[in-house]
Amino acid sequence: MRDGILALHEIRADQRAAASALRGHRIRTAREARGLTQEQLGLAMGYTTGSAISQIERGARNPKLETLRRLAVVLMIDLRELIDV
Repeated sequence: MRDGILALHEIRADQRAAASALRGHRIRTAREARGLTQEQLGLAMGYTTGSAISQIERGARNPKLETLRRLAVVLMIDLRELIDV
């Protein structure tokens, strides 16, 4: 039974990683369509650099709902594009 639980945990971790990567790709695509650099988007979001945006786009950082909402507003996209992954 323990092996089954571990396997399920690994599948869920893989699904979360895939969702983060897809979300990051959507953010990068929208940012580039607006002609923004990671630094410009980061500053518009209230960050001091673009490193947080880079982490989000790479899927290395999982933003909270409020951050996704602000990203959607700044990038002029529907929030569902960032949530429905």
